[in-house]
Amino acid sequence: MKWVKYWKKDYSDYDVNDFLMDESFIEWIQEGKNIQNKWHNYIEDRPELKEKSQTAEKIILAMTLPEERIDRIEGIKARIQDQIEKVETKNGLGIYFDDSDRHTKAKDKIWFFSRIAATIAIIISLSTLLYYTPNNLLSIDDQSEYESKSTLNGQKLTVHLSDGTKVRLNANSTIRYKKYFDDNSRVIELEGEAFFDVAKDPNRPFMVYSGDYLTTAIGTEFNVKENEGIAKVALLSGLVSVEGLKETGEKNYLTPGKMVIYSEESTSVTTFDYDEIIGWKDDILFFKNTERDEVFKVLEKWYGKTFKIDPSFYESTPWKYTGKFINESLFNVLTSIGYAENFDFEINDKEIVIKPRSNEKMKEPIK
Repeated sequence: MKWVKYWKKDYSDYDVNDFLMDESFIEWIQEGKNIQNKWHNYIEDRPELKEKSQTAEKIILAMTLPEERIDRIEGIKARIQDQIEKVETKNGLGIYFDDSDRHTKAKDKIWFFSRIAATIAIIISLSTLLYYTPNNLLSIDDQSEYESKSTLNGQKLTVHLSDGTKVRLNANSTIRYKKYFDDNSRVIELEGEAFFDVAKDPNRPFMVYSGDYLTTAIGTEFNVKENEGIAKVALLSGLVSVEGLKETGEKNYLTPGKMVIYSEESTSVTTFDYDEIIGWKDDILFFKNTERDEVFKVLEKWYGKTFKIDPSFYESTPWKYTGKFINESLFNVLTSIGYAENFDFEINDKEIVIKPRSNEKMKEPIK
């Protein structure tokens, strides 16, 4: 972890990212939080830093690299150091330092070598990220190593992965993954929405790519939904990091009960209502001030039916609906909403016709 530099001297305004960038803090955590270390007393005396430091601690312990990868990185660093020691009087740009101007060039020399170290650190970080991008995953020649599971409108599916993780796939969604995960990571591609109950494995981060966003966890429960460039990640238990993969992508760490919402225009972290965001996995159909067109769009996806709206229906006053249904039939749901919002419906096989309320008798419920 010697690549990490001190970015701040005033620790009082540290946030989670600052702790994760501080070499002395990382070493203190990895070495077992020795009470003789300055960090012990400093955090104990500052309650406002405790939660942030504990979040950073979980991430550091969860993301510790396997020994074989550490050995490879240490080997690279050793070779770099060896090369630096060999160029006491010459750098890689052809600029010479002799004894007569060693003092005048000292700052330039330090700057040059620090740039080498920073560049290599960036290369190592980027190579790790690029190795696990969806494009790379899709380009693997042996496609037999991968499995894909999809759902249509009106369908939900529970998928059991090789590591013990359970994935609940919402309607009109797809996941793609390796049949047997690698020794160093567990990578999932998601289109649509899924709830993940991740098996704990500190040596293999669980990574979910959804659109332009990456969610990383170890052992936790969280929901990911990506649609038309907007991503929502809600954490039920454990700890996850969520980041945008574009150049300006922002990284956030979530604690239980928090949700991050990403769009091209903004990023926000907020609390969430379980029934509204995650209830779908328990067959809870939830509406909260939902526009009428969106209500029918949700019902199409939930029940796998097509809705045809009578033109005269739109002559009525627009409405928003709030309600909750647990494992109810479409007939019962439409009856309840129709009563509240003053509309009737006809069921014709796969097609549902919505029209203004009349005194006609409704047809028999869907079987």
